[in-house]
Amino acid sequence: MESEHVPEKYISQQELEKQIERLTAPKKPVEVKDPFPIGETKKISKEELDKMTDRLYTQSLMQKQANLEETERQMYNTVHKADGKKITNEELESNINHLYTESLERKKANMEESRKKYHYEPAPSTKKVDNKTFVQHMYDDRIEAKKKTEQKLYEKYLAPTEPKKAKANP
Repeated sequence: MESEHVPEKYISQQELEKQIERLTAPKKPVEVKDPFPIGETKKISKEELDKMTDRLYTQSLMQKQANLEETERQMYNTVHKADGKKITNEELESNINHLYTESLERKKANMEESRKKYHYEPAPSTKKVDNKTFVQHMYDDRIEAKKKTEQKLYEKYLAPTEPKKAKANP
């Protein structure tokens, strides 16, 4: 294979001196500007501070009082009609019935429907067995199962190893 001849790159003396100067020169300090400059502090006199505190406190109390009055007005309007007349007892009963009683009935109906839809109830057992009979039955079944298992194991493992019995002719 023929190798290609790549000419070597040379740097001139002038370029070399520029590179040396650039690499060895001390770095210029970077001036960082604060994005949020601190302004002059403002001194507030004791009287101005008291006025400001009192104003803010008073505004807060007034706002709370206005909110309380608005809430009371809304509560009053639910008991009284907008034109200022009182609601009769029949209207009050019908409103209570509509808001409370009917909602409870709907809730109960929904709960009953959900219970029927999603709740599993097994069929009730019709046959009842007293404990003594049940225990005796279980005990007998276990004894019988153990005997069967013992017989199977005997036939599988022990019977093939026993010598065969010869029958005597009479």
